[in-house]
Amino acid sequence: MQVADILTIIIFYLLLRPISRSLALMSTAFNLIQTAVLALNKLALLTRRWRSWATPARQAASRRSSSNNCRIWPTSCTAMDSASD
Repeated sequence: MQVADILTIIIFYLLLRPISRSLALMSTAFNLIQTAVLALNKLALLTRRWRSWATPARQAASRRSSSNNCRIWPTSCTAMDSASD
């Protein structure tokens, strides 16, 4: 998806350059920053998802600890119980 963004940025730069070089450069800078933020966000989401798949023992431990918390604070577990069903 970001490859298509880069191609679009280049096309817009080439179209805007004859009109105003400073406008074309400003547009290119903003679009490149936006594309970089989107790519980093996607990378962060993928690594978080990969980590959750790669560590099933950690997930099981967190489930055990949350069920222990339900014995201590039963009122806080009603939302967790309905979410896990």
